[in-house]
Amino acid sequence: MTALAENRYISLEGSPYQVGYQLGEHMQKSLANNISQYLNAGPLQAGEITAEQLSAGALEWAHSLPQRFLLEMEGLADGSGVPLKRIAEWGYADSGGKTGCSAFLLRTRDALWVGRNNDLWVPDLWGYTIHRQVNGRLGTVTFGMRGELYAATGVNSSGLWLHYNWLPALDQPEAHAWTPFVLLTDILETCDSIDAVEARLRSETRQGGMLIFSASPNGKAAILECSCRRVARCDLDSGFLVGTNHYQFIPEMKDAMTANQSSLHRAEAMTTKLDALPENPQLKDLIAVLADPNVEQHREDYGTVYANLYNPMSHDLWFTFGGYPAASHGNWQPVPGPF
Repeated sequence: MTALAENRYISLEGSPYQVGYQLGEHMQKSLANNISQYLNAGPLQAGEITAEQLSAGALEWAHSLPQRFLLEMEGLADGSGVPLKRIAEWGYADSGGKTGCSAFLLRTRDALWVGRNNDLWVPDLWGYTIHRQVNGRLGTVTFGMRGELYAATGVNSSGLWLHYNWLPALDQPEAHAWTPFVLLTDILETCDSIDAVEARLRSETRQGGMLIFSASPNGKAAILECSCRRVARCDLDSGFLVGTNHYQFIPEMKDAMTANQSSLHRAEAMTTKLDALPENPQLKDLIAVLADPNVEQHREDYGTVYANLYNPMSHDLWFTFGGYPAASHGNWQPVPGPF
């Protein structure tokens, strides 16, 4: 990695509280400002949530989380000096958030690739990597915002890749349903196979829809499409699979949802690019799929804030350490495996 990328890579180890405390110490000078910048320019400005809703609901949400996650939040608060309520507001603001995102699974003659564009607000806060080794759990490398507690994208010490795109919630969750990004983080730390991920998803309910992309060193790859209560699995046998923000595999959800034109257009553009790839595509060819202007989102303050490419069979892992829009203008660097 370059020096710039190394400055965006944090390694943490210990109990959940210790991991949070270490992260808080690392973020002392910037965390409070980062949270304010993100909330004000992101979910509050976009109307996803109000300041009153944040203040009223954040701590209750935090205390509803499994202890593993509440303890890390408490450690982050103590290590950084930022009040727990403010840190809870940071997570709670996105607990029902609607975002974009585009991704593919690709099987070539010699490789298996997963490609990922994550779309959200406030681009300059993204492009960071955290290696966590929480006691008693699988180690993880996650990608996202500076100091982020929860993962929408990551790989664990078994080499299993997971990320998810937002899907609308068209069925009703139960009161105790998981916040999607908390569930994905928990699964990443506890599951070592796609079958285990599927079993876990079928045993839980979610507060929103999740389009989960999974890829394993054993050569298996699948999309797991989740509504609040249902799960459908589509394995990649050959060729490719694409996904954005509409249902494809759960009939009840597919029939019920109104067409999302942005989602459909991004999926069509990815399909066109993947169909045109050479037999043995190189890294630049795969980046070009994600960087296509009809796939990558690039508004002034909303768009592709980071991008990834990962081959679980060779453990080649690439990430954009800053730069916007990330796929086309990001600082693409290899990520060394800590496992």
